[in-house]
Amino acid sequence: MKKFIFSLILMLIFLSSCSISDILNTKILMGTDEPSRNDLEISKYNNQPLRENKSIYINDSNNVIFLYTTVLNPKADSENFTFSMMNSLTGGFVPEFNSIIAEGQENSGPLAGFYGFGVNKANSSITLRGNIGNIEMRSYKIRVNDDVEQWHMQKTLNLNKHLQDLSRSKNKFYYYLVSQLNDLVGFRTQFINLYIKDLTNTPFATTFQNYGIYTNVEQPNANWLSTHGLDKKGQVYKANNFNFERNATILKETTDKEYNLDEFQKILEIQQAKNNQKLIKMLDEINDESKDINEVFDHNFNRKNFLTYTALNILVGNFSNTNQNYLLYSPKKALTWYFIPWDNEDILFSPLSPKKNSPPDKLFGVALYDSNLLYRRFFSDENNKKELDAVIKEVKNTLLPKVNSITDNYSKIMSKYLLKDPDIAHLKNSVDLSDDYIKSFKDIMQNNYDKYIENRKLPTSPYINSITQNQNEITVNWSPSKSTNNNTIKYSVEFYYNENMTNIALKLDNISENKITTNKLSTGTYFCRINAIDGVNIQMNSNKYINDFEKTFYGVFKIIVK
Repeated sequence: MKKFIFSLILMLIFLSSCSISDILNTKILMGTDEPSRNDLEISKYNNQPLRENKSIYINDSNNVIFLYTTVLNPKADSENFTFSMMNSLTGGFVPEFNSIIAEGQENSGPLAGFYGFGVNKANSSITLRGNIGNIEMRSYKIRVNDDVEQWHMQKTLNLNKHLQDLSRSKNKFYYYLVSQLNDLVGFRTQFINLYIKDLTNTPFATTFQNYGIYTNVEQPNANWLSTHGLDKKGQVYKANNFNFERNATILKETTDKEYNLDEFQKILEIQQAKNNQKLIKMLDEINDESKDINEVFDHNFNRKNFLTYTALNILVGNFSNTNQNYLLYSPKKALTWYFIPWDNEDILFSPLSPKKNSPPDKLFGVALYDSNLLYRRFFSDENNKKELDAVIKEVKNTLLPKVNSITDNYSKIMSKYLLKDPDIAHLKNSVDLSDDYIKSFKDIMQNNYDKYIENRKLPTSPYINSITQNQNEITVNWSPSKSTNNNTIKYSVEFYYNENMTNIALKLDNISENKITTNKLSTGTYFCRINAIDGVNIQMNSNKYINDFEKTFYGVFKIIVK
């Protein structure tokens, strides 16, 4: 007893000599600042609406900012490079250079009263970003130094050239749409006319060279979280090849002796997370088919966020983000995960700007997300599709009246910049075509909505889950299709010798179950398609096959019979 009292006295003396910050730091070192699973389960922050600080967009002009960048000496690990050498790289190590950034007016150089005026030492650094294999015109990342004023409340600038985008403005337009919607969080964007003075080559440049028009997109980091009113200690992952399947051999806790960060980040890139426990628990629940999907979903996600995110992507035709190009964010003191869009160039396709290997119109809608387990399970419930119907109508009615005023402004800017150096040298189409395309954004969104509504009359798309072989018998399983008019569904299953589906090997009709077994296929490679028929309409399976030449075939599943 005496020992206990003595120990207690010592502890009180220790605590009395510590500041609150000392105690908190001790907790952090011990790892006790992380909420327990029990605390998370009962947290008042679970399933709260996602609310962004929309006021941060008020000062973001849709006009052009003129940014003057002086490239200074290379960083310590880049000493053998000049700026022009970096711009000629197609792979390997990418150097970084100290730099000075400042603002001014068109062709004026840095001006008094603007950011960075009078600075005579490095306030930033510059390097390449994006696909460095394409040297036609470079995109750049500029990092503002920690000891200087942030640039428009941003520490990192992502300057994107968007040469493949006929409008040069789709990503900015998408984030404008996000800024107009509750339940979504976006990124601030600016049109930047970039000027560069290169002091890494001799003789040193004496004037700034015009590099043309860029779009800056805010960097996802703790500063972005805080600025947008989110939890700066929250977890953030970026999807690289992530379809919510468990992938237990790769997606492991950081303490697992077999954990491999490089392999993990091929699926999910860790932007900010101390551990993966919460993520793995969520995946375990989604992949447990015995659990009701609505209970699992509401335990781990916020419906309005997910439905608004899906609705917006359908309106702009964004289906490249099924398993990539989105962020998953979860506040530190909550179980809930939220979807945040990232990298949205692959949108708004039309005859003026067609998509390579575009899907057939009859698949337009949630069927194009079927390769993602979460989407597939969630939208297998017709009530959830009806919820999406209501949200997509709400989002359309909110956004479409605002579109033309924005695209008119974008059109004026691009008409000016695409007609002069250096951008005119890389113009792949006429400026008039670019102008027509920008002004068609509203019509494209309306057309996408109309296709979505029309396709809701079709049977839901079957999705081939598995194909197994037992000796000479092949069994094909697929998710059951449902009729929107309550008609009986029958299936036809077709096997083709070629991926273009023109040379048929076997067809099985009038199938009632959502599986077949056949011994009529000899050894070889086949391509399978399943059609769901409700007596009135026909819908194909939503699987897609990508061949060795990266051509996509929709409604196709490759089978190898041994």
